[in-house]
Amino acid sequence: MADIQLPLVPILMANLALALLALFFWLRTRHTRQELADITAQERHLYRMLQEEMHDLETLRMARHDARNQLTMLQGFLERGETEQALDYVRELTRSTTE
Repeated sequence: MADIQLPLVPILMANLALALLALFFWLRTRHTRQELADITAQERHLYRMLQEEMHDLETLRMARHDARNQLTMLQGFLERGETEQALDYVRELTRSTTE
């Protein structure tokens, strides 16, 4: 059998090319993981902000509900001509909101 000798330079060049290719993919994977971590952190932040907004909306909805009930009570007093009770009710509401 003939002894085949490969030139050393092409073998080194092929190994270098493989090493550079492996480095490229490793760096790309690292960059992708960092981007994913950044996106995940941003999603968490946005989710917390959304939860706060939803809580604020629920608080406003409840305040609107309470205000409607209070106006309905006041309207009832006024329609029945019970102005003193209406004034007492307004005073009580004013007192409870300032405490």
